[in-house]
Amino acid sequence: PFDDNSSGQRSVNNYTLYDIGFGFKDTVFYLEGDNPGMANELYIEAYQKENSGEFSDAIEIYKEIITDYKDSLYAVSSLSRLFNCHEKKNSTVTEFSALQNYYSDIFVDTTYSETQRNLSEDFMIKSKVKQNNIEGAVSDYNTIYSIT
Repeated sequence: PFDDNSSGQRSVNNYTLYDIGFGFKDTVFYLEGDNPGMANELYIEAYQKENSGEFSDAIEIYKEIITDYKDSLYAVSSLSRLFNCHEKKNSTVTEFSALQNYYSDIFVDTTYSETQRNLSEDFMIKSKVKQNNIEGAVSDYNTIYSIT
């Protein structure tokens, strides 16, 4: 969507190049949050906490990045790091249920990018597996497969 300004152009301050094959690259322009360095700093802090075994602290920081820096590339990576932290800390079924709900909220929230929503759907299903709801997870993956 375009920003509401007189030029009709969307405000951007960063871009990413994606190789689409045959020597062609696709350029995706995006608006990095008000303080793009902050997302980077938070991500590094969360990653360090994760690697030192402070999983609960890392989880909170990853969630902060996902919520406050939606337009950051770190938000996408934080979705998977969040799940990894829960796996590493051997979360309970109840914690994976809460995580499933967290991912479900992102999946239905159109303010997140399509990539973030698709990843959230995948991790939502993986959370079901961690709750021993294998039949539900298989059913969800079959639904995705039949749609595509």
